[in-house]
Amino acid sequence: MSDAENYRELLRNWLTRTTRAQELHYKAAHGASSKNYIVGIVGIVGGIAVALNGLYCAELKEIVPVIGGVVAAIATAAQMVFNWGNQAEAHKATAVQMGQIRRTIETALSSSNVLSHQSADVIREQINLVLPSAPRIPFDFYEESN
Repeated sequence: MSDAENYRELLRNWLTRTTRAQELHYKAAHGASSKNYIVGIVGIVGGIAVALNGLYCAELKEIVPVIGGVVAAIATAAQMVFNWGNQAEAHKATAVQMGQIRRTIETALSSSNVLSHQSADVIREQINLVLPSAPRIPFDFYEESN
């Protein structure tokens, strides 16, 4: 196998990995964003229950605001602790970067030029710049997709 064929095979492997990483990061972003919205809606409902205190029947007038306040506090704390909104944005940003690298690899593979170690090194540097700051993809995403 010639060097050009070796580099082409290397780029095909990287193309598979970057495509997979892009898909998983978009999936992780969607999951974190969904959790953030659902917990946010629960918190809003709890807050509304507190705000509408005077509209309940007499039997519920004391208990509903307490339960609503506790639900709102727990939902707010969960959003702050788990930081799903920021996680979603970080996963989206990484997915976009992986998409850019994927397109660079596709361009290199479709080119009629002979691939060299310089072209592979440029792509390797791009990948190495993205990976250290990339958020961790949950393990269950790997298992679901296999």
